[in-house]
Amino acid sequence: MARREEGWHPLPDVTDHLKQVSLFDALSLRRSHRELSTRSYMSRERLAAIVWSAQGISDTSRFRKRTAPSAGALYPIKLYVVVSRVDGLPAGVYEYSCDRHALVSKEGVDNPREALPRVAAACRAEWVRDAEALLVVVGTPALRHKYHGRSVRYVWVEAGAATQNALLAAASLGTAATVVGAFDDEKVAQAVGDDLTTMRYEEEGPIVLIALGHPV
Repeated sequence: MARREEGWHPLPDVTDHLKQVSLFDALSLRRSHRELSTRSYMSRERLAAIVWSAQGISDTSRFRKRTAPSAGALYPIKLYVVVSRVDGLPAGVYEYSCDRHALVSKEGVDNPREALPRVAAACRAEWVRDAEALLVVVGTPALRHKYHGRSVRYVWVEAGAATQNALLAAASLGTAATVVGAFDDEKVAQAVGDDLTTMRYEEEGPIVLIALGHPV
């Protein structure tokens, strides 16, 4: 087995999880849950399937296409994972690397173990504290040089596609997944180690959060 690199956490293969239920079953199962168990733990396999569904590579040819469509295949979305209770992963903030299907510890985070409570406070939603993990979908200006003023809508479309993919994957696995859209941008960015003061465009920064856990 290859030695784990410092800060890198390889995720399990998702092949088996892709056969769980049909798309139409997942659509009928998708619900928002704001009452989450405070004692349950998420498996790495389940988290791997959800993050891959959001931003994973589905085509391993030279084009390396992802699960969510992207204007110009420029992929302006970053996906952070705030871990609270996931088997084999220390609590903290990670960025998902689709190229390596792995989580990498996010540097520059002030007290990463307290990231989830800080995000919950930024949402003014106490129930978010009970999540086993929280996905933070963040936009970047990667499309700006090509699409200029239209880039903002393309980033948001991609963020929506990635979010829906994650929601349906979670539903197929029996995991509660709830979208949070009302939050303090700056405080969420600070909690995951992004600096909003350097951001110049509307599409930059946190776009949507997804709280994951076991429903009560």
